[in-house]
Amino acid sequence: MAKAKKVSKYQPSNPEAVEQEMIYLAINQAKMQLEQGIAPASTVNYFLKLASSREKIEQEMLAKQISLLEAKVENIKNSEVETQTYLDAIEAIKKYGYSGIN
Repeated sequence: MAKAKKVSKYQPSNPEAVEQEMIYLAINQAKMQLEQGIAPASTVNYFLKLASSREKIEQEMLAKQISLLEAKVENIKNSEVETQTYLDAIEAIKKYGYSGIN
């Protein structure tokens, strides 16, 4: 006799929540298959890859690349503010009648 499927009472409110629920369900299905010894090779390989040291290094590299890009964006924003400050200072000096700046 087949198991009755469990119907979730939770209704996701946005696409991101739907995606998260689908991921949760897929991982639970994979877990069940692995525990019962009926998981396809692709599922087993997927989780073996996640556990590998190379995968962990790649994940660390991606996280560091993201941090580097965020720092670069912040640096660009700061340099734009600095440039504007210099321009404002030059304009202020011009208003005081200093003739050495054109």
